[in-house]
Amino acid sequence: MNTVSKPLVALALGISIVALASPSLAQTPRGRDSSDHISAARAAAIRECSRRAATEYNAWIEGSMNVEVYDACMGEHGQPD
Repeated sequence: MNTVSKPLVALALGISIVALASPSLAQTPRGRDSSDHISAARAAAIRECSRRAATEYNAWIEGSMNVEVYDACMGEHGQPD
C-alpha cells in the first residue's frame, strides 16, 4: 500500500491549478477587457507620424521639435497624441 504525504499532494494540486489557470489569465490583461486594442486608423497614424517626426528633424539636434511634429501630425489625423 502506497502512502503519499500531504505536502506532496498539496504541491501536485498547486501545480495543476497554476497550469490550468495560466492560459485563461494570459488571454486578457487583468482589470481590462479585450476592447483596449487600438484601431487600424490610429496604428497607421502612429506609424506615419513617427516616421514624419523622425525624418523632418534630427532628434539629436532638435529633440523638442520632433515631439511637436508628432503631436501636430496626430492632430491632423484626428488622433490624440
